[in-house]
Amino acid sequence: MSETTAGAPPAQATCYLRAEGITKVYSDGTVALRVADLEIHSHEIIGLLGENGAGKTTLTKILSGLLPPTEGRVTSPRGPIRFSSPRKALDFGIGMVHQHFALVGTFTAAENVALSQERPLSRIQLAKTQERLEMLMDESGLHVPLDVPVEKLAVGEQ
Repeated sequence: MSETTAGAPPAQATCYLRAEGITKVYSDGTVALRVADLEIHSHEIIGLLGENGAGKTTLTKILSGLLPPTEGRVTSPRGPIRFSSPRKALDFGIGMVHQHFALVGTFTAAENVALSQERPLSRIQLAKTQERLEMLMDESGLHVPLDVPVEKLAVGEQ
């Protein structure tokens, strides 16, 4: 077994994603993130630590396609990448679990999941989404009513 420096990935780990010089400045001049760098290697679990306002959420929103960076670049072994939507990031293998719920309360659980699908969303696509969710619930043993507005579900079900 080879030795590694504390915090460094094993020598055989390949860089899955590299963010370099990521900066986010909003139109009102607010600097939410200034020149952030991050490397994520295959088979690596990371945590982002920092005080409130350090830019952790902004960086993860950029990496998951929710926000475009003002400056900087994101690359992978496949080349430069810029996700135009969370769907594109998810296709690449990056998803975000939000700290606070990002649900449409009046939509059903199935409709909320279907929001991540390509537009326009048809009744057939919604039915396929619900069918897939039912399979996943059977496999996992976790069951949620899919046809109830999420605002009526318990927090654990949401």
